[in-house]
Amino acid sequence: MTVAADLSQLVEAVLPDEVALRAFGEVWPVEYRHADAARVRVTCDGSVLALKGAVHDASACLLALQRWRDRVGKERLPVLLEEVSSACGIGYERVTVRGQRTRWGSCSSRGTISLNRNLMFLPEELVRYVMLHELVHMRVPNHSKRFWDSVTRYYPEVDVARAEMRRGMSYIPPWALVRTA
Repeated sequence: MTVAADLSQLVEAVLPDEVALRAFGEVWPVEYRHADAARVRVTCDGSVLALKGAVHDASACLLALQRWRDRVGKERLPVLLEEVSSACGIGYERVTVRGQRTRWGSCSSRGTISLNRNLMFLPEELVRYVMLHELVHMRVPNHSKRFWDSVTRYYPEVDVARAEMRRGMSYIPPWALVRTA
């Protein structure tokens, strides 16, 4: 078997039957619908996530799912951040949603909060915790006792959330972790 065939089998193995966006309380069954097209597109068709096009091409399906994930993350994670910001009364200048490899979020000295696009696979309470953590950094730019006291004031179960975040990667589906470029 060739390396290309091995890679193709790996990609096929990670393609999902459903996608759980826990941050938004959604589970989307996935349907693969063949159509005469060179690309694969993802659409929300009622309560189903439909991949349409050259679905026999597992790599094209993977890329389509990842483009969909990126689009949904950029549309919806900032809305959730705004909710958390309003609830705690801590503002920020702007938000970005990116494919960070080692962080769930970060906060710059200029007031930009960067969120990991894969946050949407985590339970909503953990996502809110990460967002609150970054918002508190707008006031306390370190991890001092003052910082943790502030986080605890807004999120009393901070120790539980921190422990659960150590398992955060387990919520991310394999197809969302495959590097395509």
